[in-house]
Formats: sequence, C-alpha cells, structure tokens
Amino acid sequence: MLTDIMLLSSGIHGREMVEIIRRTGSYRLLGIIRREETQEQTSPDGVPILGGPSALPRFPDTALIHDNEWTYNSDVLDISKRLITLIDPTSFVHPSSVISRGCVIYPNCFIGAEAALGESCFLLSGAVVNHNCVVGKRVVMATGAHLAGSVRVDDNAYIGQDATVRQNLSIGGGALIGMGAVVIKSVPGNAVMGGNPAKLIRMK
Repeated sequence: MLTDIMLLSSGIHGREMVEIIRRTGSYRLLGIIRREETQEQTSPDGVPILGGPSALPRFPDTALIHDNEWTYNSDVLDISKRLITLIDPTSFVHPSSVISRGCVIYPNCFIGAEAALGESCFLLSGAVVNHNCVVGKRVVMATGAHLAGSVRVDDNAYIGQDATVRQNLSIGGGALIGMGAVVIKSVPGNAVMGGNPAKLIRMK
C-alpha cells in the first residue's frame, strides 16, 4: 500500500523531489503546498497545487516532506511529527546509520556506518557523510560535498558544492562552507569559510 504524502515546496528543488518521490514507488503524492498562499492550480510537473499553509489543516493525517527552502512558524503550525524521510533509491545508506524524519537524500549519496543525520537535513546529489559523522538539524549539503569520518556538523550549517571536511573536525551551527573549500581545522558557528585550505572570510 502506498503512503499518501504532500510536498511543501516553492522552489526548483521541489520539482526534483517530485521525481524522487515517483522513483521510490512508496508514496502517492496528493499535491504540493506552497510557502505563500497561491491561486496556482497545477505545478509544471502536473502535480496539483493545494494552496498555501492555510490548506494544511484540511489534511491532518497526511505525511509531509519539505524542500530546503520551506520555513514555517512552529508555534503556529507544528508539522514535525508528520514528516517522512525521502531517500532516492540510488543512494547508499548503511543499516547502522540513523536518518531522522524530514531528511531528503538525493541520488548517489553515501551515508556510512554509524552516521547520524538530524531532522530535516537536505543532501543534494553525490553528498557523502562518512562513518561516525554526526549531523545536526536542517543542515544542507550541496552537490558533491564530502564529510570524512567522525565529523560533527551543528544545526543549520551549509556545506557548499564539492567542499571537503577532514576527519575528526567540527563545523559550528550556522556556518557556511563555500564551494570547493577544503576544511582542515574546526570551524566556529556562523563562520563563512572558503578556499583551499579553507580560511575565515567573515562572520555572519
């Protein structure tokens, strides 16, 4: 039996997630909820647009998945208990890893042994989370980003395209690791890092 779900999305990643949902063969996509109220009826991929956040109460028991751009006021609308995890069938996820609800894992990703992803992480194609890494909530890893073994990444960090983080380091909450950066030292929270080796560009 297929599980009914709705997609919370207003961006281009939502279009890609529609195809991942279809590829899993596990879900029936009822429609899309936009971040803002809308009169749009159908997405470019032929999926019904159900409205904005005000439409959610009409579907109190439907599972949800959101893209990396979706934001909501949790005091008004708590969706966390309804979130599912979406994993493309081409990705490798070791059985000993822990993937929290709300995570989205694109094609050809690698999640190693004893790794852990917090709620609502978003991993684009080819992202690698090696063994014993601990990744916090709402972390985004862009295409080809790599974490070596035993890296800790705190909440709301962003690891840019093709960036690499050496083993046994920590990336503080809200940090941004730029495209192609090679991180060889731990990074404080809210730091913006770039280059090879990565250096501090500024603090947010």
